[in-house]
Amino acid sequence: MASIGEMLRKAREAQGRSVTDLASELCITERYIRALEEDDVHSLPGLFFYQSFVRQYGAMLGLERSRVNQALAEIGGPVPSPEETAAGLS
Repeated sequence: MASIGEMLRKAREAQGRSVTDLASELCITERYIRALEEDDVHSLPGLFFYQSFVRQYGAMLGLERSRVNQALAEIGGPVPSPEETAAGLS
């Protein structure tokens, strides 16, 4: 299975969208978008932000939530759902 970063990059490129455009739409710096696409967790402010940014990016590109969550789980263990995170259950 492709890494989450590779999935994001391929989906973005298939849609003909630029890093600059997505950074603007997501209100995330281009540096962070590139880090996501390169699976560079350490260049982001923490695992929580990494997971959140990946979910937002994946949703914007129309990726299936289950595929995104599965890829996130492979990187950092179980991934709490947005509902669990909001409820403080993570």
